[in-house]
Amino acid sequence: MELYPIDLVIHLINILILFFVLKRLVYKPVVKFMRARSERIENEMQTSEQAEKKALALEEQYNQRLAECDDKAKQIIRENTQRANETAEDIVDKAKNQADLIIKEAHEKAEAERISKIEGMRDEIAEIAIDIAKQILQREISPEDNKSIINDFFRKAE
Repeated sequence: MELYPIDLVIHLINILILFFVLKRLVYKPVVKFMRARSERIENEMQTSEQAEKKALALEEQYNQRLAECDDKAKQIIRENTQRANETAEDIVDKAKNQADLIIKEAHEKAEAERISKIEGMRDEIAEIAIDIAKQILQREISPEDNKSIINDFFRKAE
């Protein structure tokens, strides 16, 4: 195989033509495609950064609202507990007052019953004393005399 200078020149011209054709048909579209792809990736990265910032802001808002809701719930629980304690105290106070009233009424009834029994006993004692006095005196005394004697006796006894 021999090398001829003309073949060399033809090959060189073919290579240059192929280079320019490929540069025009392949290289420029590939470079254009790669630039567009770079820009698209860069835009997507910026969009994802913005979305991440928004997500972080929303998360912060969510955490803040959650904390506010927790505070409100705790406040409501405190208020309801306080109301329940106040209601319980009111119920206990009313029960104590009612118990005191019942005890007072019971004491009053007992005292009234005691006085009633004493008066009943006073009448019985008076009758017994009259019977004894009749037997001793063997004479009859008028009912008015009996009452005045009895009243005098009890006045002195008190």
